[in-house]
Amino acid sequence: MSDSASAALPVTDCVALRNHPAVSETTIHGGWSIGLGLLLIAGGFWLSAISLNWIPTSDHSFGVPRDVTALLGGSVALCGLSFVVNGIASLWRRARASSVVGQTWGLDYPWDSQGIQSRSALPRIFFGACLFAGMI
Repeated sequence: MSDSASAALPVTDCVALRNHPAVSETTIHGGWSIGLGLLLIAGGFWLSAISLNWIPTSDHSFGVPRDVTALLGGSVALCGLSFVVNGIASLWRRARASSVVGQTWGLDYPWDSQGIQSRSALPRIFFGACLFAGMI
């Protein structure tokens, strides 16, 4: 859409919809995320078990190298683990939000009422980069 077309759109005030859940940035939360994650973990372990010959299969019916399939199964299981962690975190946030009445400003981050301290994001960024590099 060009700038002239977007400038022609009317600007309206936001209206809160009653009895509607808030729109989320992610598409799956809570129990659904945990369920999908467990399914992916089970599928990844199954794929790895077949490729490592824990579940016996004939070699002539295997179309790809077994070590590649084992790595694929491990990455599927790792993706499932991230869904499980996301589901548990969303359930924790939901429980925390229900315990805080009138203090919704503190729900976006685990604020400490005693004050703040410097927390560098560098170790977390480094760990994420190493995890990404390991998956490549």
